[in-house]
Amino acid sequence: MARAATVATLRRVALFDLVVTLPFALPIVAQRLLYALFDLDEMLGLGTPLFRLDSLHLLFINLMGVLAVLWNLARFRSRGTELGQMDVWGRGVVALWIVGYVLLSRVTPVLLVFVVTELGGAWIERKALRRR
Repeated sequence: MARAATVATLRRVALFDLVVTLPFALPIVAQRLLYALFDLDEMLGLGTPLFRLDSLHLLFINLMGVLAVLWNLARFRSRGTELGQMDVWGRGVVALWIVGYVLLSRVTPVLLVFVVTELGGAWIERKALRRR
């Protein structure tokens, strides 16, 4: 029974991630979302130097969005725990990269909200994985 509860928790986290990453896979939606993040940076007075997104930026954002959606869909459909175990580590790396870019490359600190979701998701998954 503990294994079923673990898998259910992993699937719920994957579903949340699927919803969050889907906009990045959609060309016009991703662009609007990123400009909304830029607007939030400006409204908060963070003063991050912002730039215009060109087609190459958007292509890579959409490609990564598609890969993230596929990864999250695979995790959601999985009835095992292996993908969840790998996801915990991936979340740590993603959180580290975001913090690094914010600190070292003057990327908008607005993105730190994603660090919260990454570490929160990793914590939920790790807790569920220990339970099995």
